[in-house]
Amino acid sequence: MNYPIVIFLNNDNTYRVLIPDFDDLSFNCEDLDHAFSKADANIVKQIRALNSAGKELPIATERENYITRYLDAVLVSQVSITL
Repeated sequence: MNYPIVIFLNNDNTYRVLIPDFDDLSFNCEDLDHAFSKADANIVKQIRALNSAGKELPIATERENYITRYLDAVLVSQVSITL
């Protein structure tokens, strides 16, 4: 599964990561490498929680859907999750 992530630059030169497919989950990171690894960990955590609750996983939205929606983003990318 490839879930999109949106990365914004904060005023203090840290990054805010948004994961739209999981109820707009967001968190801050020190750098881009940390942003991707933390996004991966957070998505896996959300998937496990949904599976444990017997709920369906959100359908991964196409990355392209967010490029024009978040024009102020530094980066719109995808995280590939393998369970």
